[in-house]
Amino acid sequence: MNVVDMLKVHAQKAEIFCAAETDRLFVHLAPTTVAQKIAGFAVRSWEHVPGITHRIVRTEEQALQILGLRETSISALVQQQV
Repeated sequence: MNVVDMLKVHAQKAEIFCAAETDRLFVHLAPTTVAQKIAGFAVRSWEHVPGITHRIVRTEEQALQILGLRETSISALVQQQV
């Protein structure tokens, strides 16, 4: 994804999430240094938008724990029946 595409995605997210009445939590799974930097750019682009909280984590387990889920991997979460 190039920078222009990323900005388009963020503009679409702004239309959806800024109109929401409840707070939103985004958890960015970024296991590498490069991924952490990219996630940081995304988080900074939202820092002045009220009602949106971001967390950047290195492991699936941390991400799922923040979201209040029992599973310790995304694979285990996907295998759950809905």
